[in-house]
Amino acid sequence: MIIFASHGHFLWFPFTAVVGSLGILFLSKLTPPQKTLVWMGQNTLILMCLNGIFYHYINPRVAQWAVENLPPSAPVVFGVGLVMTVASLAFCIPLIFFFNKYIPQLVGKPKRNGPWLKNFM
Repeated sequence: MIIFASHGHFLWFPFTAVVGSLGILFLSKLTPPQKTLVWMGQNTLILMCLNGIFYHYINPRVAQWAVENLPPSAPVVFGVGLVMTVASLAFCIPLIFFFNKYIPQLVGKPKRNGPWLKNFM
């Protein structure tokens, strides 16, 4: 989807995506594990799915508002992005706890029992 959404060059994008991913993996090996980041990594499936709510319904409206009302500068774009990141995490983190407690089988933990569903495996 990203390749066809005109984010960069069609042929260079896959190469730069792989290099960027390898760079993130390299940086993760250099840094010590932190409890918060490990927890977020363990719940990436939920975060990626919930991101669709922001991607389709909230981000376009915020972007349109920002373009119409804020000056086009790098600090403004950074600030809006930072606010949206904090807001999306504030929305998603309670839902992660909810899904892990009540329906863990549907969020990548099929061996766990939940109050609403029994384990799948």
